Order: sequence, then C-alpha cells, then structure tokens
Amino acid sequence: MNFTVENDAHVFDQIDNNYTAHVNDINCHNYAPVELKQFAEMWKKALDKARKTRDYAPLARYMTDDFKYTWCLPGVDPTYFHKRLEANGKDEVVNTVHIDTMIGVEGWDYPWIETYIDPRKGVIFYMWKEVTPYRKKDGTLFENQAFAVTRLDYAGGYKVKVMEDLVDCEFHIALVDETIAAGFAPESLIQKQNEYYRQLAKDYNAFYRHLEELCSQAGNDKSMIPDLLDGYYSPYKNAVVKGVEPELETVDAYPVSETAVPADSKALVSNQLEREIEPSAVHLSEICTQPELSIQDAKAFGEHMTVRNHVGYYDFTHKLLEVTGLDARSFLSRMFVGPVAKAKIGQGKYTTMLNEDGQIIDDVIVFRIEEDKYWISTLYIEELIAWFNAHKTYEEVYYSEITGITFMYAVQGPASRAVLNGFLKESVTELKQFQICNNSIGEIPVKVARSGFTGELGYEIYCKPEDRELVKDALEREGQRYGITEITTDVIINSLPREKGYVLMSDIGGLNPMECGLGWSIDWTKNFIGKTALEKVNVQGAKKELLGFAVNDDSAVINAGAEVFVNNEYAGRVTVFTYGFSLKKNIGYAVVNVCTANIGDFAVIVSEGKRYEAVLRDRVFYDPKNDRIKERNIAELEKAALNPYASLRKNDSSAKRDHESVRNAVGYYDFTHKLLEVTGLDARSFLSKMFVGAVAKAKVNQAKYTTMLNESGQIIDDVIVFRMDEDKYWVSTLYIEKLIVWFDAHKNYEEVSYREITEDITMYAVQGPCARRLLNDIVKEPIDSLRNFFINDNTLAGAAVKIARSGFTGELGYEIYCNPRDADLVEKELKEKGKKYHAVKIATDVITTSLPREKGFVLMSDIGGCSPLECGLGWSIDWNKNFIGKAALQKEQMQGSRRELLGFVVEDDSAEITEGAEAKIGSKTVGKVTMFTYGFTIQKNIGFVLICKEDAKIGDKILINGIPAILTDRIWYDQNNSRIRS
Repeated sequence: MNFTVENDAHVFDQIDNNYTAHVNDINCHNYAPVELKQFAEMWKKALDKARKTRDYAPLARYMTDDFKYTWCLPGVDPTYFHKRLEANGKDEVVNTVHIDTMIGVEGWDYPWIETYIDPRKGVIFYMWKEVTPYRKKDGTLFENQAFAVTRLDYAGGYKVKVMEDLVDCEFHIALVDETIAAGFAPESLIQKQNEYYRQLAKDYNAFYRHLEELCSQAGNDKSMIPDLLDGYYSPYKNAVVKGVEPELETVDAYPVSETAVPADSKALVSNQLEREIEPSAVHLSEICTQPELSIQDAKAFGEHMTVRNHVGYYDFTHKLLEVTGLDARSFLSRMFVGPVAKAKIGQGKYTTMLNEDGQIIDDVIVFRIEEDKYWISTLYIEELIAWFNAHKTYEEVYYSEITGITFMYAVQGPASRAVLNGFLKESVTELKQFQICNNSIGEIPVKVARSGFTGELGYEIYCKPEDRELVKDALEREGQRYGITEITTDVIINSLPREKGYVLMSDIGGLNPMECGLGWSIDWTKNFIGKTALEKVNVQGAKKELLGFAVNDDSAVINAGAEVFVNNEYAGRVTVFTYGFSLKKNIGYAVVNVCTANIGDFAVIVSEGKRYEAVLRDRVFYDPKNDRIKERNIAELEKAALNPYASLRKNDSSAKRDHESVRNAVGYYDFTHKLLEVTGLDARSFLSKMFVGAVAKAKVNQAKYTTMLNESGQIIDDVIVFRMDEDKYWVSTLYIEKLIVWFDAHKNYEEVSYREITEDITMYAVQGPCARRLLNDIVKEPIDSLRNFFINDNTLAGAAVKIARSGFTGELGYEIYCNPRDADLVEKELKEKGKKYHAVKIATDVITTSLPREKGFVLMSDIGGCSPLECGLGWSIDWNKNFIGKAALQKEQMQGSRRELLGFVVEDDSAEITEGAEAKIGSKTVGKVTMFTYGFTIQKNIGFVLICKEDAKIGDKILINGIPAILTDRIWYDQNNSRIRS
C-alpha cells in the first residue's frame, strides 16, 4: 500500500496561471450526479460521526488503497506523517490530522455550509467552517470561526482517492500573530509560518475568487463563497464569545516543539491544487432529494391515499431536451440501450444511458414527437448534453433545452382519465401507455402523455408556462367530484413510486441494467454505448441486485448508504427507505451482492449505530401484476374514486361497527387538525376582523366556531378559535396554508404574530355517550363541569394535556391535546381504560361521513363559496362588529339569499350519486349535490344539495342522475341536541 504525503509550498507561486492546465489534466468520468451526491452525503455523515466518536477507522472503507491527503505544514518535519502512514495504514491520515495535532481543547466543530459536485470530473467540493475553541488564562473559552474548502476526487464505487484541504489563510495569519503575542512558541518557527501564510493568503484569495466566478458561470442561484471578503477574513470580529470578550494578548498557550504542529491543528493548507470546479458543476439543491416519510406524516398520508383511491395533481416539470435532425433517430439509438429507433410518432420509450463500462448514467423517457423530432425527459440535462457532445461525431443532429418554454402537470390516480376527459377537447380514453398526442383546452394547445411515476393510471399535460393557471383551474374544477388534491409532499418520489418498485438515479446510478431489474429495456439487436460490457455481464451473470426490503419497526430511521448484513456478512447498502402508506409498513431498496444475499433472506441493517431487522424481497410491493392500470379495471376503479365523502354503504360492516360504537358507547381517533397560534396585543381585534363570529367575546379557555369570508361574503374557511390566554389564541383548521396567506394579505399595522404549531401538538378525539366517564378515569381533574366549546389544562398519567369539549359526531365529545412524545401514553390509557366502556379506535371514514352528516354538520366541500346565510350558519354571525365580507352579507340579508343548503333522502340503497351531480325538477336544474353517504343510525341514503330557493323547497321531489330523491332539512339525527344536554 503506497501513500503520498506532499509538502511543497512553491506550487502556489503559479496557481493563477495553472487553472486551465489543472482542469485539462483531469479525465472526464461522467459519474451520475446522484451517485456523487449520495457519496458526498455518506462522507459527511461518516466524518461527522468520526469526529464525535474519535474513531476514524470506519472512514477507511471509503478510501482507495492509494488514497492521498494533501496539505502543507511549514516548519514540520515532512517525514513525520509519512513514517506514521507507512506504519499504521491509511486510517492514520485522518487520525493524524484530526486527533494528534489538536491543541488540547475540547469542542472543535466543523459545520457544513454548502456542497458542490462536478460529475464530469468526479470532484466534490465541501464548503465548511472551522469553529475553534480557545481557553483564556482565566479558564473561560471563546470561539473563532474560519472558512475552508475541502476537495475530494471521487474514484467511483463509493470511494475517494484524494482529499485536499484549502483553508482560510487570513485566519491563520491572525492566529500566528496571536501565538507570537502570547510568547509560547519559538519565534523563529512562528515567524517563518507567518511569512509563509501571508504569501499563501494572496494565492488563496485569487483561488476563492476564481472558484466563485466559476460557480457563478455554472448558473448556481448563489455564490459558492458567500460574503467572501466580508467576515470570513475577519474571524476575531465575528468571534462567538463565551464568558467574556476575548483579549488576544491573553490567550493561553500550549507548548509546541520544533516537530509538532504550532497553534491550530487545522492550519492545513494544500500545497497542490490539482483540480478546480467546472462551469458545469451541479449544486446539490438542484438534485431531487428524498427525505424519508414517516407513519406520523398525516399530510403525506392523505395525499398518498388520494392518489391511490381518487386523483391528485402536481407541477413537476422534468428537464426537456428537444432533439432534431436527419440523424436524430440513429444518434439516439446509439446513445440509449432501449429500442428508441422503433418508436412510432406519438410514442415514448423508457430507457437508460450507459457509460462504456455498462453502468447507468441516466434514465429517461424519449418521446418521438415528429418524424425527426424527439423530446427527452430527464432530471440531469446538463450531464445529458455533455455526454451527447462527447459522443457526437458527424451526425446531422441538433439538440436544445426547452424546459423554460414548457410546463408540465402530472395528473395521477384512478380518476385521472375522467378528470381530463371533462375539460380536454379530445378524449384521452384511447391513449395507450407512453403515448403522447396534441390536444387543447378550448383554444389553448397542450400535449397529453399517458405516463406517471405512482403506479396508478396517470397522465402528463404539457403546456406553455403562461397557460399553467388555466390548466390548474380546469383540473380543480373538473376534479372536484373526485376529491382532487394538489400534491405538495414528497410522496411523488417516496411512498407512491417506491411501493411500486420504481427507481431513481440514486438507486441505479453506477449499476448496470441487469443489476437493477431493467434488463427488459435493452434492445440487444442494435449497437449502443456500453453494449460490450453488458454482453459480458449477460454471459457471466450480474454480481449485484437491487432488491426490496421491509422493516416491521415503525420507529426505524434508515439512511441511504446504510450497510446490510446477511448471516453476519456484509451484503450491500441501502439506496432508499420510506414508509409505504398503502402497505402500512416501512420499506426500502438495497443493492446487495448476489453471492451473499437473496430474496427471502433475513437481514440486519445498520444505520447511525442502530440495528434493524429486515426481510429481503422483490422490490415491487404494490400491484405487482399491474392490474390497476389494465383497461378492464379502469372503469371500476374510476367509479370507486367518485366522491371520497360518500363511499359508505349499508353493507360496510367495519364502518357500521365504528359508527355504532360512537352512537352507543365511545370511540376515539387521532386526527390532529392544523393549529395556528396567534399572539400579540392586537390578536383579539385582528381575529375579530378576520372572522364573522364573536371571537372577541370569547373568555379565556373558551372557543368559538366561526367562518372566514372573502369580500364577496363567501366562505373561504370554517374554523374553531380557542382563546388560550389573554393575548393568545389557537385556530383549528384543515387549510392552514390558505389561512396564513389570507392573514398575511389583511394584516396592516396590528401587533399580532402567528405561527403553525401542528407539529407540536397531537390531538385525540373521544366521542360518544361514555366519553365523559372514560376521560374521568384517565385524567387527574374531573371534567364533569367542562362546558361545550371550553378547554382546560389537565394531567393524564403524569403528562400535561389540554381537554376541550368539542367534536364532529353529534354525540358528547372531547378532544385531548398533548405533546407528540406523550401520544403513545394517551392512546394506551384510552385503550386500557376504555375496555369497560367497549371503546373502539375508529379506523374508517365515519368521522367525516355518516356520523357528522346525519347531524347536518358541514365540511368546506359543502360550504366553500357559499355565504353563511345560504348554508344555515347565520347564527354564527356577530352583526355588532366589522369583519371582512360584512357589507356583502348585509346586502344579502336585506335582499334574501338566493340559495340554500338542504338535505335529501334516497330510498334506493344501490344508488350511486357523486359530488357535483345535478338535481332536477322536471327538466330544470335546481341545484348541485355537495355530498352523499349512508346514515347507519337513520338507515337511509342521505346527502346535501345546494339549491336555488326560487326553484325548490323542503318536501319537493327531485331527480339526481335519474334517481328519485326528496328534499329535507339536513339535520336527521337528534334535531333538539337532547343527547348532549346536561
């Protein structure tokens, strides 16, 4: 094993003249950006762990055998480290640098600032701070902060071959001045360093400026070297002081010998600048990240299930490269492994691009738009263009990025086809998988592709950026009846595709197609880059395989890069880990050695020092036979996707059990609304302006149900406002983002602040006739005197909680608000003490369907866009104050409301009625349905309908999609509230 330890200061004399030469000397590797990104994160985590534990040996697995660390320590015997390296191996590089040369004070820290990668050259740059502790003579500590850049030369295979530290020389100049003033080191040695660092400072200033310029050319949003000359080169001015202000002349000293490192152990300045960042470098923030989803992520769960059962949409425009020319077809056929040359006009092909070693460097979809025009959809267009440039010869082929002039909405879920057919000029029913066609919305041209990344029926709409709002409005309008939701969480790259076994470049980068189950995509009848290497693999067999795994531990946290062991033998590494909401389990992928691990094996995964048991399996967890996107099943799934709030029927035994438990005994469920905390001297008056109700009259610990209106008097949210303290309120809502936007738009000079506290609170609803008795058994203070819409502090099994009397079922009900860390304790108490009351944990949608609907309670899907007067909420208006929308309401009060939200009853138990369905009397449309469900207590199909008062009234017979119904008052159950009276 050979090591290189260099100590030559003179290389910096020519640093300004050699930038180009250094870059040109480096071979192009074209590593997958996600592979570099993943390794960069793995190295950071490993190094952070090593610094905390003082155990640097594990870093050796990430180093090549000829690993080299370059630095410069003037005045130190250059053979000192070299001898130690020869004696102790490559681990000594890091041990020597980060332990042996420390000055004797605990508390060193190296916070990361930015990370940049250059995939073509295989270079990773870390920008970081060095927070250095010093002890004064009086024993107090203070910190200095220096700035540094570390460069890694990546060798592939998750190993690094060169590490070079480029350190803030101005900081070390100041440090040397300080050590001289303190008089604790031989002045000749210190003076020599002082002069040396002053010279290097000039060189590094030039280097940093050039690095900043290159990053700017690369198109990064912000400079790699923020505030380069403002602060970082004045470390003492920005010192973080602990105890007292530092006085430089009193810094305590530690003895330094002629052969030891003087002063600061991180005065490590590279003597060899071999590489610099390329203009094509990719900032990590531009790469699709994959934060883990957890079982506790309620918003992600809701969005996931919406896509699985109904329909969701999101704007996620991939990078698009348009390729044209007479040789476009043959050129692309050579660049990709798949049969792209066989694609017909209007057809797409999923395929991969390989390097000469047969390793995947990108996966894309290639659409053939016209005879000699193709679109390539990719996440890594810069690397794609660079690869094309490197391999284009004499072909007549041209390519240009069109991402900036094309916008894409993905529409995914069983109802996606029905939604698109509702507003597109041409039906998409006949569009096959991976086909793309021209279409229009009115006169607006669009392209529609049948494609997606969720495992459900899905489409992509391509339009001009200026038409994006028109497309979104159409989606929202036509998708209402299917419960369409805009997807804003990472389920689109985590739980949805991962359950289906779909891959990202972070999974397959550096593998060959056979190793990751993509052998089916290879067209062996043609030539392509990497074919020779693949043919060899095809004969010898793949050495690795990308498998799935499942972990039963819901609390597991497993990072990408975590090691997998089978039978105590290293088997591979994890590429992704997430929670599969449809599967109700933690899942992930791992690249394993086929000689060590196979499907069915029990494995142990080690992440951050914790061990998790897992079972290796095929990575397609969900719908392995693709039944959900087969034509024979689409219509049935589409029908089931209708009206998410009306899916209960009389024969649903699980829903009936939950419903009757709440009506006759007690049920509980964890369903935390979004919570906004509002504080400030003007909080009371501000909320009074924003809501129609008498929130200003609420006493401390009292709550008010109320609505929020726009200037036209239409409801844009309904909420409960709790007054928690004199100038502190909680607003409970399902639409906190819209609430905050509305608050921001109407906040003037009031002294009021608001912040979301949803993550700080977990809420359990306890509903039913036995709810009070159950709570009295588990809380410290009896709740018998707690009145409706009041909230009080209490204690439950030693944990601080708040108890509110409230609910959405029509029964006696309470809500328990606790710290999330106490949620398991609360649920345990409810389960154990609830046994004698036959308590049931509610697992179905009766909490938003049959229970509240029998009682006439409304959701925003019923009342959004209505006025309070139209939907029977006139009682909630405080006419004695000003509020947004009051003028419009006063006008409506004088003239009378034109519409009314009524109930209706359908005798036909088999009836299917969707949200948005028209209600008719004869041939005249008199209203639209807002919801439809089955009421288990009243044993009838019921619904709400917003009718025109001139055309219909209670008692009238109507037809809804040809189904007879009768208009009624919308409160069918306990109209006098007798069940919740004292």
